[in-house]
Amino acid sequence: MRRSPDFVADWIAALHDMVPPHLDGTANYGTYPTLGGCLAAAKAALRRHNLGLMQLVCPGEDGQPDRLVTRILHVSGQSMEDGGVPLYCVDRNNPQKLGSTITYARRYGLLAMIGVVGSEEEDDDGQAATPPDQLPKSKPPAAPPPAPVPVVADDVPFDASDERLDFEAWADTQIPVIGRQRDSARLKEWLSENKPSLARCNQENPAVYGRMVVAVNLKHKELTNAK
Repeated sequence: MRRSPDFVADWIAALHDMVPPHLDGTANYGTYPTLGGCLAAAKAALRRHNLGLMQLVCPGEDGQPDRLVTRILHVSGQSMEDGGVPLYCVDRNNPQKLGSTITYARRYGLLAMIGVVGSEEEDDDGQAATPPDQLPKSKPPAAPPPAPVPVVADDVPFDASDERLDFEAWADTQIPVIGRQRDSARLKEWLSENKPSLARCNQENPAVYGRMVVAVNLKHKELTNAK
């Protein structure tokens, strides 16, 4: 279909007038522009240039929702539309998941149509339409680095030949750290990171080493029972 000069001129002017929407949504993938933000950014520019917007859910051969079509309308009566964004949904019989899929498609169809990147509707970035085993896993906080054992000496001024490791002071700082571990994996990481210091503590100060063992065992028992 050949477009009138007015339609083309208004469409080009609207595209140049588009402002990227704010990243006002948060999900596992990071921040993103919600559908409400995208519509607000697009409609203002379209309205100034005699254009409007429609988004239609089109059925497939089986009569079920198949794709989301974004259509741009001009006051002249002319229009243009994209090929549609496929509606992939893990459970089309679940209204919430299908609604999430449609919202996701509306947002990306609109952004592609108006050439920008980045609520009026509930927008979860498509998480409800994604199978749980395909959702990105949140990264656990990095384990703290191994804590150095303090070095002390009895001589004043300091005599390097008299220096020794102060395992009692080290245990006093690390036993609370053990108690703050939130799961068994983090506790194992702490043990792995501090294995050299624990081994030397066992050799040089078995009593302090025993305190550390008790603290680790108690925390392990607590975490295991919590499950």
